[in-house]
Amino acid sequence: EEICSCVKYHADMAGILKAPTTFQLLNDPGAAVGPKKFGVAVTGPNRISENIILVNSIMTKTRPRGHTPLTKNILKVHKMIKRMTPELREQ
Repeated sequence: EEICSCVKYHADMAGILKAPTTFQLLNDPGAAVGPKKFGVAVTGPNRISENIILVNSIMTKTRPRGHTPLTKNILKVHKMIKRMTPELREQ
């Protein structure tokens, strides 16, 4: 529950700030719950309310299960951030 509350808080804050924010679950929550990767304000400010509703829905429905490939996911996020480095430095 603590992680769910934390994600919901950061989603709300991203919406208020109109700051593009991407969330990625370590395990696939399943088609009935929602996507593994989702965000707020990523596609622009017009869909922020819709994005927050989706985040809340996913975090309410998802449950921990199975093996979590933590190292693999950390390396994937590292590569993603590394590719974004030039753009981030410009800002």
